[in-house]
Amino acid sequence: MIEITRDQRDALHREIRDYCLETSVLGDLHRCLDCAGNGRMAQEMWPRIATAARVLDQIGWDRCAARETYTLTVDEGIADWVRDRLEQTEDCLARFADTLVRARVEREPDLDEGRALADRDLEVIGTYHAILGQLTG
Repeated sequence: MIEITRDQRDALHREIRDYCLETSVLGDLHRCLDCAGNGRMAQEMWPRIATAARVLDQIGWDRCAARETYTLTVDEGIADWVRDRLEQTEDCLARFADTLVRARVEREPDLDEGRALADRDLEVIGTYHAILGQLTG
């Protein structure tokens, strides 16, 4: 078992809500189930969705958190999910960094939303590292 702070919990909850269980992911699952021949793809998607739901079972399904710390039991499935999300988020942030550099060179006027998204990514990356660090430390 590991312990995470409220801020880490909120970052993890936001990540699950905005990326793992957002409507396009669930819509993709529905489309796979609805189309002949795509059952295997739906079957491959389900473990990631189920793992995200198991994390919510532990940290709470409500958007707002009341406690200062949360205990998370991290089995191999959740650890793999954290590693996978960490890699995806770091890759996304690296690609976005290139976009920010190009936008700055081309003097793009409005990068505030992109910077806010990058800050959110950095926050959840820190949470993933904290989780993995407690598992190995």
